[in-house]
Amino acid sequence: MAEKFEMTLKPDSKGRITLGRLLNGVSSVRVTVDSENRIILIPFKEIPLGELTVSEADSILKNMLSKITDDTLHSEVSTGEKTGNEEW
Repeated sequence: MAEKFEMTLKPDSKGRITLGRLLNGVSSVRVTVDSENRIILIPFKEIPLGELTVSEADSILKNMLSKITDDTLHSEVSTGEKTGNEEW
């Protein structure tokens, strides 16, 4: 488990903060502001599709498809058939 720590960062004149080494290897960050105005950063590291094994890619795709609840969209994604929602 990662060790927790706390630090104080001051924004520059344009309101930016530098996270520097805290985001080493991170390709994107999801930002959430909760009901108490706390800013929560969730780091992500994208894996190029070519680096996944076939079983990993298949597992990820099945997981994504299972989370889609719109039957029309699910049909379009899983079969590749056009359903009339192509303008999305």
